[in-house]
Amino acid sequence: MTITSVAEGEHGTIIITSFFGRRHVHIVRQSLDEVQAMRAQLRGLFPGKITLDLVEGDSID
Repeated sequence: MTITSVAEGEHGTIIITSFFGRRHVHIVRQSLDEVQAMRAQLRGLFPGKITLDLVEGDSID
């Protein structure tokens, strides 16, 4: 899975990923700055892993 973009959203940070040619959109609780800091730590490392807390559908109404 590759993170293709991140952006600040109304209900959390929006992360767009690509996995085997399919695009997925995730909303996570971490701030945009936190996500960018995690991504910066992974640069040049393979394989890399970060853990994010997804926002549940009920909490974005």
